[in-house]
Amino acid sequence: MWFKFLLYFGLASLISGEKSFTVVLDTTKSMQEEIVTIKVNLQSIVNLSDSGISNYILVPFNDPDVGTPIIVPTLPQFLSAVNAITVSGGHRCPENSLAGIEKALQISKPQSTIFMFTDAYAKDVSKLLSVENLCRSTRSQVIIFLTGFCSPELSPGVTDQVYYDVAKACSGSVLLLDTASLRLAFSFMKEVINETWTDIITYDTFTENKQLTFSVDSFTKTWLLVVSGDNPRVELTIPNTNQTVDKILDMRNTNVLRLSEPSAGEYTISVRCRNKTAVTLYKRFELPLRFGFSSKTPRSMNETSSLPMPGRSNKILVDASQSKMKLETIHLQVTNELEKKVLQFEEQPSGLYLAEAFVGSDQEFRLWIKGYDLDSLKEIVVSSQNFVPQQVAVTGTTWIKPQSQILDTETKTIDFGFNTTFACKVTGYPAPNVTWVNDEGEILSSETILLEVPSLYLSYVTIENVTVNSTIYCISKNSEGEDSQSINLYVHRPYTFEVLQTPQDQTIEYGGEGKLFCEVSAYPVAETKWYHNDTIVTSSDEIQVDLETNALWIKNMSVNTYGAYKCELKNEINEKIYTAFVNISGIEAPQVAVDTANVVLKLGEWSYLECRIMKGKPSPIITWTFKSEDGYEFSSLPDGVVADGGKLKIATAQPNHKGVYRCEANNVEGHHSVDITVQLQYPPMISNGDLHTLTVKEEDDVELPCQVDASPQATVRWEMSQDDVIISLDGRHRTDYRYTHRFKALWKDSGNYHCIAENSIGRAEKTITVNVLVAPYIEAPKEKTVLATTGGNLVLTCNVLFGNPVPSTKWEFIATDSSTKILLRANSSSLLHLNNVNYKNEGSYLCIANNSVGTDSINIYVKI
Repeated sequence: MWFKFLLYFGLASLISGEKSFTVVLDTTKSMQEEIVTIKVNLQSIVNLSDSGISNYILVPFNDPDVGTPIIVPTLPQFLSAVNAITVSGGHRCPENSLAGIEKALQISKPQSTIFMFTDAYAKDVSKLLSVENLCRSTRSQVIIFLTGFCSPELSPGVTDQVYYDVAKACSGSVLLLDTASLRLAFSFMKEVINETWTDIITYDTFTENKQLTFSVDSFTKTWLLVVSGDNPRVELTIPNTNQTVDKILDMRNTNVLRLSEPSAGEYTISVRCRNKTAVTLYKRFELPLRFGFSSKTPRSMNETSSLPMPGRSNKILVDASQSKMKLETIHLQVTNELEKKVLQFEEQPSGLYLAEAFVGSDQEFRLWIKGYDLDSLKEIVVSSQNFVPQQVAVTGTTWIKPQSQILDTETKTIDFGFNTTFACKVTGYPAPNVTWVNDEGEILSSETILLEVPSLYLSYVTIENVTVNSTIYCISKNSEGEDSQSINLYVHRPYTFEVLQTPQDQTIEYGGEGKLFCEVSAYPVAETKWYHNDTIVTSSDEIQVDLETNALWIKNMSVNTYGAYKCELKNEINEKIYTAFVNISGIEAPQVAVDTANVVLKLGEWSYLECRIMKGKPSPIITWTFKSEDGYEFSSLPDGVVADGGKLKIATAQPNHKGVYRCEANNVEGHHSVDITVQLQYPPMISNGDLHTLTVKEEDDVELPCQVDASPQATVRWEMSQDDVIISLDGRHRTDYRYTHRFKALWKDSGNYHCIAENSIGRAEKTITVNVLVAPYIEAPKEKTVLATTGGNLVLTCNVLFGNPVPSTKWEFIATDSSTKILLRANSSSLLHLNNVNYKNEGSYLCIANNSVGTDSINIYVKI
C-alpha cells in the first residue's frame, strides 16, 4: 500500500477551538540567511491567520539542546521574539531537530499547525515514536521546511527519511528548498493556515516514476497538492479540462498546485523524479450537518439547542437534509477518552436522525458520524466540534419580558378525531408561566421544558380527538410582562365513499318493467347521474329516475330503452362509474315477402310494389333502396318513385325506373330483405344530340353515332341513300357494338345515312346527311391532237366525271403565237363547238374544272 490515509474530517461551520501558531526554528550559524528571510516574511503570514489563534509560540533549537520556548498572547510580542533571534554554534550535522518538534507538540494547543525551519537532518531519531503519538493525541499538523542536507562523508548513515515519517504521522509535508527560494515557501504557508483542511493524505515516499489517483466528490471545495523531491516533474489529469489549476510553488525541488471548486471525478498524478520524492494531498470538505439537543423528543431543529443540557438524558437530532449523506453509525467520544460509545438512532423524515445519550455535568464530548455519499457511495467519517454542556449556575442575567413564537404554521389542518401537538418557543427571565388556552377560554394540559439556560423555554400542548375548528393561544407571563400568540386549527373530516349497490346486466321482456340500482354512502354527499347509450337520462313515459333511491325505473321496455346504462357517482373527492347492459326479450327478427320478384312495365304505366311484413317483434322498420340496371350498389330511389312504408309507387314508368328495388326490414333483433326487379318495355329511342349533317373531305375517317335505348333490346342497322335510292354499302363500312357507323370517306360516299332501330314494341330512325368534298376529275380525252380541215366544223368534249361541290369549267385557247383567250364558261361538263375552222383556230385548247377542293384540266391540240 503506497500511502497512509489519515481521515480527519472537521465541520468548518462547527469547529470553535483555540489554536496555537507555532514555529520551531533552527538557530545554528548555518541558518543565518534563512532566519533573515523568515523575519522579513513571517509577519504577513501571521496577519492573515490570526483568527482563532489564542497564543504564539517560538521553539528555538541548537546543537545540542532545545532552547526555552517563548509563548506570548499577541502577534507583536511574537514578532519581537522572532526578530530578537540570533544565530550561534552548529558546527555539527545532524542536529536535535525532533526534540524541537516534540517540545512544540507538548506546549501547543490541540489542532495547531507547527512549522519547522532547518537546514540539517535529525540526529535524535529515537524521538520519532514520541512525536508520532503526540500528533495522534493532539491532532496537530507538522510541516518541515528543509533548506540543506548533511554530507554522507561527515554524517554517515544519517538521512532525511525521519522527516518524511514525521510528516506522514502528523498530516504534514516536507518541502525541500534552497536558501534563495525560501521566501517563496510563505505562499504555501498561507494556503495551509488560511484553510481548515478536513482530509490530508501523506503518501509514502518513492523514487523514479509514480502514478497516483485520488477521488473528488461533491463535498470537496478545494484541494492542494504538494510534491517535493529531486527535480520532480508533475503531470495532472483532471476530469474537467475547463478548470484552471493554480501553481502556488513551481521550484526545482518543490511543486505546489491548488484547484478550487473542483469537479467531481477521478484525478491522476504522474510524477517523475531522480531520487526520493514525497507527495501530500490536502482536501477541504464542507458537510452541511447540524446538531441539536433537547430533553424532549424534538420534531425539528427549531425545537433544539446547539448545546446539551447537563446532568440528564439528551435527545440528539442530526440534520443531514442539506447534504447527500446517508448516516450509518453515530458515536459519542468524551474528551480525553479513547473509547467511542455507539449511539442507537432512528432515521426521521426529511433527512433527520434522532439519537439519545446521557450528558454529565461539565462533560465535553464530540460526535463521530459515519456514512456514505449518496452519489459516489464513498465512505465518509465526520467529526463534530467539542460540545460543552450548558452552564447551570447563572448570575447577573437581565430580566426580560416574555416573547413567544408558535413553531407550527399559522394555520393547521387535522383529520377529524385525530390528535395534534403544538410547540411554543418562549424567551423570558425570570422563568415565565406558559399556558395554552382554546377560544372558549379553557386551559389545556401542557408541558414546558427549559431548552437553554437561563431564558429559553419550549412549551408543548397536545389536543386529543379534534372534532371542531378552533383557535389555540400560547400565553406566557412573568413579572416583566405578558405575551400571547395564536394558531388556527381546522378540522378535516375524513371523506367517505362507500358504494353499496351497483347496476347489474339484466334482460327485460318487451313491454315489461325493470329497475337498475346504484347506491353510495359518501361524505360529502355524492351526486348520482344516469346515462343511456352515453346520453343523460331524463324522465319520460318509458324511463324515470327515483329521486329518493336514485334507482333507474324502466317503465316500458322497448327498443328505445334497450342498450348500455351508466351510473356516475361523484363528489368533490371521488368519482366512480358503473355500467350495465339491459337486453330485451320477447322479440323476433323480421321477415318480409313480396308477391312477385319480377315486374314488367310499359313506358308511362303506373304500378304499386308491395313488401309485406311476415313477422318481427318489435315491429320492423321498412326501408327501400334502388340499384340501376347497370349499377353496382344500392342507393336512394330514383325520381318519380315514392315509398310509403311497405308500398312503393311508380306513378309513370320511365326508363330510369328500370332496376332492382330492395325492401329491407330492421329491428333490434336483426334484419331481412327481398328484391323486386322492374323491367320496362318501350320502343327504341335514338339520341344523337344535334348531329344531322356532317361534311368531310375525301380520305377523312367518318364516325356516325347512334345511341339506342330500347326494351326489349332493339335490332339496329345502317342504310345509305342518294336521291332516295338505297345504295349498297361496301366492305369499307363497319358498325361497332355501340351502333356507331365508321368508314373512310370517298367521292362516292355523299348521301343520307339512316340508323334504323326496331324491337317488338316499335321502330325508330335517325338520318345524318354526309357531304364528302371531292376535287374535280376530268375524263382524259381520247386523242390529245385533233386534225381539222379548213372550213369544217369541230366539237371538243370536257367530261367532268365527279367533283363536290359541282365544279365550274372553262375553255381557254392558246394560239400558236402564245396569245390566250377564254372561249367558254360552264358548270360541270361542257362541249366546245368550233365552226368553219381555219388556220387561226390552230392551237391548244385547255379545259379547266375548279371547285373549293381543287382543280383539274385537260389539253387538246387542234391541228388545221
